[in-house]
Amino acid sequence: MNLEEKLISKDKQCQIVCDYLKELCNSDEYLRNAILEKENNSVDGMWNYIKDKAKKEAINGCACIEDNTVFSWARDYWLDVVDTKQKEPVHNDIAEKTERIVAKHVKQKIKEENDKKFNSYYESDLFGGLV
Repeated sequence: MNLEEKLISKDKQCQIVCDYLKELCNSDEYLRNAILEKENNSVDGMWNYIKDKAKKEAINGCACIEDNTVFSWARDYWLDVVDTKQKEPVHNDIAEKTERIVAKHVKQKIKEENDKKFNSYYESDLFGGLV
């Protein structure tokens, strides 16, 4: 299978990435060989990898990813910069603890602000004077 046959997709967006890779292979022999030699990697696998990476960047289900980033992810997929097999997420105890502490602190601040507003509202009478 040659490069043209390997980098073809029915999806128009995916084909744009494939075309970029084909062009890049003209000047990057290492990438060209990696694409041709990877029997377990596929265009569909690359596209799923890119979509998964984009989903991780999404906020409220929406992501705008720069073209260069998408092209970089495509290149990484073929060069095995990442393991193409799904791995269990690595849990970082320090990051999780920090996140919990920050969340607790934020909740406490919100509660304090709400209590302050609640108390100031009920400390005044209907005519704006203090009780």
